[in-house]
Amino acid sequence: MTTTISNKVTVRLFAGCQLTSEIRMYLKQSASWKQAQIGDSDVRDIVETHYQEKDYLGRYIRKQSLTLKELYEIEGSIRKALTTYCPELSAETLKIYVFPQVFIT
Repeated sequence: MTTTISNKVTVRLFAGCQLTSEIRMYLKQSASWKQAQIGDSDVRDIVETHYQEKDYLGRYIRKQSLTLKELYEIEGSIRKALTTYCPELSAETLKIYVFPQVFIT
């Protein structure tokens, strides 16, 4: 979801899990994660972001409005991507957070 408040401020929703040291360790060992990091961040299935002193791994929500079902589908796709990059990780137990991010351009 992207909402333009003025010409210089944009608000986007982000859905993802907290990037823990365990997840970071698995990602550093993952050849598929390293390969996915090459190229444009707009086409990656999950990206890193920083919010309120913590790092998160997930995706930006592009729709202006979404249903609860769509939100669950986004959650599932984040878990699936994490499982792809970190097969040893139990992605089903991770908490998925949704929060706004403000960008000033």
